[in-house]
Amino acid sequence: MDHPDEAGHIYAKYQHTQPAGVAAAENTAMVPYVRADSAGIGVLDPARAARNIAILQGAQVIPAGLLPTDAITFNLTGGS
Repeated sequence: MDHPDEAGHIYAKYQHTQPAGVAAAENTAMVPYVRADSAGIGVLDPARAARNIAILQGAQVIPAGLLPTDAITFNLTGGS
């Protein structure tokens, strides 16, 4: 996420249907959805996941009624 131009070139190298500039712009546009205010990349936050699912449901990309726990395993260690 820190180097969208580099990521765009890497993506375009393997996905020939999308130019590097478009991939870089998409990476830049996704920053607010990837980075949390208080957590780093890769942190699983149920409330944030619910907001992202709601956005996708509103766009009719995924079916209504999907819960974060239907799509994400938040407890990867098996502990409580």
